[in-house]
Amino acid sequence: MSNDLGEIAALLNNLVAFQLILSNQENHHNNLILARLLLANGKIILNNAINKFTHINMKLTELVRYYSQIAINQVQIEIELNNIDIAKKIMLQDVEMVHKYNDEYLSEALSSLAYIYYIDKQYDQAVNTALSAIDEHIKIGNVIGINETKKLVTASFYKMGEEEKAKQILKTIKSDPIGILENYDKYYI
Repeated sequence: MSNDLGEIAALLNNLVAFQLILSNQENHHNNLILARLLLANGKIILNNAINKFTHINMKLTELVRYYSQIAINQVQIEIELNNIDIAKKIMLQDVEMVHKYNDEYLSEALSSLAYIYYIDKQYDQAVNTALSAIDEHIKIGNVIGINETKKLVTASFYKMGEEEKAKQILKTIKSDPIGILENYDKYYI
C-alpha cells in the first residue's frame, strides 16, 4: 500500500470511528469498542508513515496533525468508557509527538490534556497544563482556544477553592480576549 493509500485508510478509519462515537443507538457501547479499534488501526498506519521521515517537512507535519486528531478522538472514547488513565497516556504521547514534529497543534493537545487532568480531579495539573495551552494558543492567535482554555483554568481554580484567582481569570476573557495584556505566568501553581 502506498503512503497516500495508507493515509486515506487512516483518515477513513478516523471518520468512521467519529461517526460511531456520535451515534446514540442501543449498541453504543459496541460502537465505541469498534471505534476504538478503528482509531488504533489508523494511528498504527500514521505512526508507521511518520517514522519513515528523516527530516521535518510539510508532509510530516500534516501526518502528525492527523495523528493528533485521532488521539483526541481516542481520548473521547476512553473518557466515555471511564478509562481516564488510558486517556491521559494517549494525550501525553500526543503532546510529545506534536511537540516534536508540529508545534502548531500543541495548544490543542495541551488543552485536551488539561481537560483530562480536570476530570481526573488533578486541578493543579489542569491549571498548569491549561496555562501552557493558553501560551500556545496565543502564539497562533487562536482566540477561541485562549478563552475556552481560560474557562478550564477558572473551573479548576474554583474546584481548588481559589475563588479569587478563578474570578481574575474569568475577567480576562473579556478584558484580554487575545491573551496579550495579562501575565498568565503568575497563575502557575
